[in-house]
Amino acid sequence: MTVIKEIVYPYLTSTGIYDLPHDWLVTDIDSVITNIQSGFASGERDPNGVVQMRMNNITSDGQLNFEELLKVPKPPDLAEYDIKKDDILFNNTNSLDLIGKTAIARDDLEYTFSNHITRIRVDKNKVIPYWLYLILLRYRERSVFKSICNTHVGQSGIGKHELKRLRIWLPSIPEQQKITLILSKVDDLIQKTDEIIEQTQRLKKGLMQRLLTKGIGHQEFKPIKFLFGKKFEMPMEWNVAKLINLCKEKPQYGAAVAAVKYDPSLPRYIRITDITNEGSLNSEAVSITEEDANGYLMSEGEILFARTGATVGKTYLYNKEDGLCAFAGYLIKFTPDETKLDAKFLFHYTHSDNYWRWLLSNFTQGVQPNVNAEQYSHLPLLMPPIEEQRKIADILDTITAKVKQELNHKSQLELLKKGLMQKLLTGQIRVKV
Repeated sequence: MTVIKEIVYPYLTSTGIYDLPHDWLVTDIDSVITNIQSGFASGERDPNGVVQMRMNNITSDGQLNFEELLKVPKPPDLAEYDIKKDDILFNNTNSLDLIGKTAIARDDLEYTFSNHITRIRVDKNKVIPYWLYLILLRYRERSVFKSICNTHVGQSGIGKHELKRLRIWLPSIPEQQKITLILSKVDDLIQKTDEIIEQTQRLKKGLMQRLLTKGIGHQEFKPIKFLFGKKFEMPMEWNVAKLINLCKEKPQYGAAVAAVKYDPSLPRYIRITDITNEGSLNSEAVSITEEDANGYLMSEGEILFARTGATVGKTYLYNKEDGLCAFAGYLIKFTPDETKLDAKFLFHYTHSDNYWRWLLSNFTQGVQPNVNAEQYSHLPLLMPPIEEQRKIADILDTITAKVKQELNHKSQLELLKKGLMQKLLTGQIRVKV
C-alpha cells in the first residue's frame, strides 16, 4: 500500500489539501527556479519595434495566442525580456476570474512580454518546466490565485514574492518526465484539434464570402449598389430584398417575465445571454412557466435576433433538438416565408461580413447599442432563388457541422486532460519509472 502524506498550503482554502506519495518532495517555487522576471510597460506603438506579449496572448486553457500581436519600442535592456523554449509565462495582473493564466513556450520566440506577465525559468535538474506549468494550471483551476492575489479596482495582481513562496510538490525527475509526457501528448492532440478548427473556420469564411455574393456556378453578373452605395456585382438571377418583405408576419418581441429554475418538464427560456457567438444555445439553461410562455413558443424555421447590449446582432435559428423554447424580451423573432426565404440561408447570412457591416452602421447609440425590430426589418439581403438558397445553406451546414464536431472533440480531450491531471499530478495513479 502506498504511504501518503498530507500537504496543506498556507495560501489556500480548505480545498487546497492533497494527499501525496511519501517519496514526493514538498517545496516552494523559489527553490526550483533560476530566474523570475516581470516584463516592461509600454503605452506606445512602433511598427518597427519588437512584439510584446500581453495578457490577451495567454488563453484561459493555457495556450499562447498569436492572433493579436502588438509592436512596441525596443527597451534599452531588451535581452532581459527574451522568451526561450520552456519559459513559463504567468499572467500576474488581470480581472479576478482571469488572474493566473499560464502558458509555456514550446520554442524560442522573438518576442518580449509586458509588465502584466511574469517569466519563470526553472532549474531542470530539479523540475521539468512542463511539470511546473501543469501545477500552475491546476492551481488556477482550483481558484488558488483568487485567494492569494491583491485586488484593486477592476484588477487583481500577484507579485513575484507571492509567486516564489507558492508551495509545490515534486516526484523524481524520471517520474515527472513520464507524467508530463502523457499529458503533453494530450496537449498536442488539443493543439492539433485547434489547428483543424482554425483551418475549417477560415475555409468557412471564404466559402461564405463566395457563396453569399457569387452563388453556385453563375457565369453572368449584373452591377448593383448595395451597402453604403458600394458598387457590387451579383448573379443575374439574384435580387435585393428587405427582410420584412420575406417574412410571413411582423417581427415579435419576447416575453418580459422572470425566468424560473431549469425544469425539463417546462419550456426552456432563451435569454440574450444564452446565445453563443456561433448561434447555438449555451449550457446555462433556465425555464419559463407554461402560462408565461403562451404566445412566445418557437417553431421550426423561426430565428431570433439579439437587439441590445454587447451581444447585439447575434442570432439563433430554432432547433427542435433544443426542445420546447420560449424567448425573452431582448430578443426579436422573425418568421421567414419558406417560399421566399430559407431560414438556414438567413441564419448563415447573419454570420457574413455584409451583415455585420450593415449592423455596425445601424446601431442606435445610447447607454448600450441597440437595433430594434423596425431597423432589423430593413436588413437588405442578396437573394438567390429559393432552391439555390437551400443548396448554399446545405453546403455551409456541412462545414459548420465539421467545426462543431471538432469543438466537441476538443471538449472531450480537455475533460480527459483534466481527469489525468487530477490523478497523475497528485500521485493517485503512479507511473512506472
